[in-house]
Amino acid sequence: MNEKILFCNETEINDKNFKSMIFYRRFFCHKYITILKLAMCIFIISSTIILDMHTIDKIFCLFMSILGIRNTLQVKECMTESNAILKYKFFEECFEVTDNKDTIINFTYESIKYIIDTRNYYYLVILKSIIVISKDGFIIGDDKQIKNFIKCKAKQQKAMI
Repeated sequence: MNEKILFCNETEINDKNFKSMIFYRRFFCHKYITILKLAMCIFIISSTIILDMHTIDKIFCLFMSILGIRNTLQVKECMTESNAILKYKFFEECFEVTDNKDTIINFTYESIKYIIDTRNYYYLVILKSIIVISKDGFIIGDDKQIKNFIKCKAKQQKAMI
């Protein structure tokens, strides 16, 4: 790609930010299922408290609801590698993700659904996946400009469709 690189970022993916990335992916990519599961568990908990039931039935219903909430919020997926470094290059029309094995994936800005801004990372929700970008890993550009740049590019490309 011979285009000018507008922003460049290197982000180390470790166990901590991988688990938070999976947590955000669960909520933003499967939000309707997650909301439905949590609502059902809360409904069961509140109905067991309100209704007149046997003590054993109440304990069983409360226990199963708590397990359901725990299952919904728990991150079970683990990284196979201990650490990986991803390099993000942002161009005028698209951005690419390169890992340390030189595998390149290109994304257009229109594929971005949400940008989640946390204290240390930006999470880009793309289709059924999520990308984590470290705020302190910018080589070209800075973290304050990238969020506005991505939002503007995503709006422009979605308006062209």
